[in-house]
Amino acid sequence: MRLDSAAQADRGCGLLVRELSLKSMRSIGIVFKKNEMLMVAARHGVRRYFLDGYRILPFLDCRDEEKEAVILNTIERFLSDHRGARSNIFAALPRSDAFISYVHLPLAAEEDLRTAIGYEIDRHSPFGADDVYFDCHLVRRMPESAQLYVMLVIVQRAKIDFLIELFKKLNIRLQGIELTTTALVNGYAPAPAAATGFDAAAIAQNVYVRKALIPLARRFPRLEMLLADADDQEPDGPPPITVPVEYLDAERYELNVLADGVLHFSRVFSCTGRQPDEAQLRDMLRHGQQACMHLPFEQVEERPFRFTLSGRELDRDFSAAVPSDLSALFSVAAHVPLHPSGAHSEPLTAMAPLLLVPAALALKGLAPVALDINLIPPELRPRRKKSKRKLFAAAAACLLLCLVAALALRWDSSRAAEQARTSVQLGKLSREYKILEQQREEFARMEKLYESAQRIASRDVGKLKVLRELTEIVPDDAWLTEFNYRADRSEVRLSGYALSASQLLPVLEESDLFEKVRFTSPITTDQRLQKEQFRLEMKIQAPVEDAQ
Repeated sequence: MRLDSAAQADRGCGLLVRELSLKSMRSIGIVFKKNEMLMVAARHGVRRYFLDGYRILPFLDCRDEEKEAVILNTIERFLSDHRGARSNIFAALPRSDAFISYVHLPLAAEEDLRTAIGYEIDRHSPFGADDVYFDCHLVRRMPESAQLYVMLVIVQRAKIDFLIELFKKLNIRLQGIELTTTALVNGYAPAPAAATGFDAAAIAQNVYVRKALIPLARRFPRLEMLLADADDQEPDGPPPITVPVEYLDAERYELNVLADGVLHFSRVFSCTGRQPDEAQLRDMLRHGQQACMHLPFEQVEERPFRFTLSGRELDRDFSAAVPSDLSALFSVAAHVPLHPSGAHSEPLTAMAPLLLVPAALALKGLAPVALDINLIPPELRPRRKKSKRKLFAAAAACLLLCLVAALALRWDSSRAAEQARTSVQLGKLSREYKILEQQREEFARMEKLYESAQRIASRDVGKLKVLRELTEIVPDDAWLTEFNYRADRSEVRLSGYALSASQLLPVLEESDLFEKVRFTSPITTDQRLQKEQFRLEMKIQAPVEDAQ
């Protein structure tokens, strides 16, 4: 029976793993340009993100009155081929439809950037606050000036509302709307791998691992190739400044400046001709150099430029017709941030310039991105769909936890009984400790009382000794009317009458108990008593307790 149960458990685990491998999250990115619409479907595989399909719809043959119907029909047919992505669609508008600016805000505004910018949106937009939608991205913090450097993206409300209403006709709620610019920035990050597995190239770059593998690489060619690939991945010199150039239509292109993974500049420029010639590349180089004049990092001149062209079908051999100084700086996009799958493995390189932006847009529905911009107002955004793979993984984890809990039930009950016995013993010891603590406090209180009584008794004996000494040495023709003894100052004050008060000084100073004897007031003669009245004070030579 136990063997049968184990076999059933193995079969159940196998089915669960197979189900997890088949279920995958899907996403679609749709880019709207002046003359075309580009769509890419992406899929979350076991370890990678794959390009499942794409479609390009030119608008050149569409009349304005039928353009919307053609768009809806094309999207519906594309969704029928990728049904799992219907609730995970992202759209992008061309850069020319938006305003991008960089603003400085106080550090305190970081708690709610959107609200802080919303108060001043009129200052940053040529339109009214009710006529625009916006989103922002924190570029960096500047503690030395107590400010934030924030990228602000503003689009006319009508353009966003048009897309929202367009997809409502298909009963679709867009997950997000952004720009070709922000999608382009995210497209230059490498295709992220899933959490499972390991990166052999990253391990090979470790210094200690390389020292151990170099002797073995001479005997194993594959290991030698792995180490060589790791060497190729290490950049030589300062990191380059990436300048992605996306053609928006036949007359315009957007130029962006990326440095250290951050978008520092974005602007739309005019162009002539479909293929980049020398004049057009010179203009792009000049615009890129001008944009880098005020970048917030040093040694800009030492960092090389790397221009990458995308957005239209481009001849990869265009560099042969331009001077070598330009051909070394410019290249055509050769890959997308998604891995090819099935029938789409061959044409990806040729179609990379066109599919780069929609592929990066589709990737946003599967994985976190560096620049997360969503121009749909928060109150209109749908809740993000949970990944089925994550849900199945969570369910498997819950089942595993239940199994562990069931197996540990007996151990837990015995542990609870032991804890109960320990609690009883601790309670008994606690009560005994409280009794001992009360006794200790009582002993301490009695000790303090005894010490106080001793001090009082010592003080009383000191006074008696002083009085006894005075009784023995003061002459018979003198008497005291006042005796004041201050133990804290070791001081005695006397007042009284004597036949000759001046004779008291030597008598008192000769005593071993007193010193520094002096009169505190002039000596006067009482005519009635025929005696001299005196007042004097003196110090005790040693503490009275020691003198005893």
